[in-house]
Amino acid sequence: MRSSRAFSLFGWSALIASGCSGGSNAVGVGAGGGGAPKGSGGAVGGGTGGAGAGGLGGAAGTGGGGHGAGGVVGMASGGVGGAAGAGGGGLGGGSGSGAAGAGGAGTGGTTLLCPSRTVPPRPPTNSDPSTNQARAEAIQLFVLDALVGQYVRGDVLVYRGTTRANFTVQTPAGYDPIPGRSIARGSALARLDYRRTSSSDYLPPFAPDGASTTTAVLLIHGVSDGSYTVWGQLDSQPTQTLAASIGTRDSDNVFLTSCAGCVPSLWSRPTSISFDAAVASKISVYSGNLGYADAPTLLSAAADLQVISPCDVTLDEIKALDGATGPNEFAEDIALQSFVSEGNEIVWHRKGATTLRSPSPMFTDCDGLDLLYTIDLYVNVNDLGDYGVRNYGNEMLLTRCP
Repeated sequence: MRSSRAFSLFGWSALIASGCSGGSNAVGVGAGGGGAPKGSGGAVGGGTGGAGAGGLGGAAGTGGGGHGAGGVVGMASGGVGGAAGAGGGGLGGGSGSGAAGAGGAGTGGTTLLCPSRTVPPRPPTNSDPSTNQARAEAIQLFVLDALVGQYVRGDVLVYRGTTRANFTVQTPAGYDPIPGRSIARGSALARLDYRRTSSSDYLPPFAPDGASTTTAVLLIHGVSDGSYTVWGQLDSQPTQTLAASIGTRDSDNVFLTSCAGCVPSLWSRPTSISFDAAVASKISVYSGNLGYADAPTLLSAAADLQVISPCDVTLDEIKALDGATGPNEFAEDIALQSFVSEGNEIVWHRKGATTLRSPSPMFTDCDGLDLLYTIDLYVNVNDLGDYGVRNYGNEMLLTRCP
C-alpha cells in the first residue's frame, strides 16, 4: 500500500540534475474445507482455488445458505504462478455449514501447499459491500493482505542473503557537505514485487519511460541497521536498472538514475540474485551565496540473495519487510507496531474511516458522508496465513463539507 512522502536526501532538499457497536462476526481467510473451523465466530467454506498466472482464478462458487449474521466469509486457498492466483471458496451459511463452493481454475503455475500454514487467498476485488460493516471489513482485509498475506502467499518474493552498500555525494567547494551513508557487509533480507509504474517513484527531472506500465521493485534491507537500497526495472526497458541512494526504514529513497546490465533481470521471479554494481549520478545542491550547482554521487552496492519459500517466512521477517516497501512508499503499519500480543494472536484494535460519499462541488452543500468505526485486525502467530478482521463497532456517520 503506497504512502507517499516528500523526498529529502539525508535531511537535505535535493533535485536530480539528470542521469455504533455491531455484531461480533469475523471475516477470516483460512483455507479450511467443508466448513472446518477457521478464523473467529464461524466456519470457513471450503474449496481450493487453482493456481493463476498473475491473476485471479475463475469466478467464485457460492455455497449453500446465505451469508448470515454471525457467519464468516470463507475463502479457499489460492495458488502461486507468476503471481498467486486465487479461486474463490463459497460463502457458508450463518453457521458456516453450507456446502463449499468450487474454486475456479487459473492458468499456469503450481498450487502452493504449506504443511503447517494456511495459504491465504487474495481479497476479492469485485465485491460490492451492501452494508457499512461489509465495506469496512473489506477495506481492512486489504490492509492485512498488504501487511501479511502477500508474503505468506508468495505474491511478493522474499530473499535472504548478504549485502553491502556505500553512497557518497561530492559537493563543490563553498557548499555545505552532504554526508554519505553506508550498509556494512552483513545479512540481508529482501523483497521483490511487481506493481504499477508511478511517477512518484522518481525524483524529477529524472522520469519513467512513458511506455512503462509495470515496475519490478527489489528492496534490500541490511538486517543490522534497517537501512536499504532499492532497485527497479521497467517492463518497457527490462535491461535498464533504476537505482536510488541508501534509505532508512522511515526515510524516502526515490530513483535517481539508471544503469545498463548492472543487476540481473528481475522479470523471471529469480530464485537467486547476485550483483556488484557502481552507479554514478548527480544531484543539484543550493547555496544562498552561490546558487545551484551539480554534485556528483556514487552508489556502490553488492548483494547475494536466495529466495525462500513463502511457507518459511517468519513473523519477524514480515515486520522487517513492513517498513519501506519501495521508492517513496511505506507499509500501512510500519513493522506491525500497532499490533499487540493477545494469546496466540497479534491484534490491531483500529479506528477506521472511509468516505461513503464525497461532497458536491458546491461550497454550500455539506452532503459528503464519512464512515467512522472501530475494528480488530488479527493474525495467528502460529499460522501467519490465518488472519482476518472482527468486532466491527462504534459506527458513526459524519457529514462533510467541501
